[in-house]
Amino acid sequence: MRKKNKVSDIFFPFGNYEFREGITDDAIAFTDFLIQFIEIAICRFEYENLPEEINCYDLERYLFDRGRVIFFRDEVVDKFVALPMSGFDGRRDKYGHPISVNVKGDGDSNYYVQGIKDFVEIFNTPTATPSIIQVIDFAKHMYEIDRSIDVNVAAQKTPLLLKCEQTQRLTLKNAYMQYAGNMPVIYADKNFDPNALSVLRTDAPFVAPGLYNLKVQIMNEYLTYLGISNVNYQKKERMLSDEVNRGLGGVMANRHRYLLMRQRAVDQINKKWGLNIKVAFNDVDVSDIMINEREESLEEGVEFENE
Repeated sequence: MRKKNKVSDIFFPFGNYEFREGITDDAIAFTDFLIQFIEIAICRFEYENLPEEINCYDLERYLFDRGRVIFFRDEVVDKFVALPMSGFDGRRDKYGHPISVNVKGDGDSNYYVQGIKDFVEIFNTPTATPSIIQVIDFAKHMYEIDRSIDVNVAAQKTPLLLKCEQTQRLTLKNAYMQYAGNMPVIYADKNFDPNALSVLRTDAPFVAPGLYNLKVQIMNEYLTYLGISNVNYQKKERMLSDEVNRGLGGVMANRHRYLLMRQRAVDQINKKWGLNIKVAFNDVDVSDIMINEREESLEEGVEFENE
């Protein structure tokens, strides 16, 4: 006999299967959005002439997760290294920057160097703030909206409350599983009494389209946070170039706070070690897309408002 779960069995009398399934779906949705958002973030920048021993995606991953990376030349192995700071001896210069730092590699490589004095700090933002916390928050909002869409769509066919006798609960559960699985025919045994069954429907309003539009807005907000160009095309035939430019103001402001820190660090690295590293933002020109789509719409007879 299955062991009772006490109070929880009042709400989940079928062994908590529905609850566990919902938790699993939530975890999958959240993880999917989080991975997608992280990958978008670490692919924003493209580097030229980086030392071959440094992977640009590892560099961006450390900046994304830690907010600060130490770039230095390891004289022992005669290679350049870019790793997050693991600590320092407490001494700072007059601007508050550490004078001597320690770095440690990931995994079981046991790579650990302390007392590095000849280095360049690469900041993710002017305050060396990592992006992971904000990205987790965005992923949380997106998965909540996405799961709400699923629930709202399912509510269009799913009853909220099924009332039956205790003796027919298992039979009802099996019948409902066939209903939820879109079975063309639902079978019941000869002892099933349809008069003992009552269904209370909530007639939930269909709000999935509005939730999807909110999902698009959150996605655009996330892209703006990363400095990636984005435009809402839902009413593109009414969008003026001034509106596009104003919409890109926040994008450019965020882009500069990331890009300028990397450019500053690259300039210092090039000057200190005689390298020729370049960094640029990897982005699509939205204005070109708007111009092309405007021309295509005009050819199809869609009229745009004049500026």
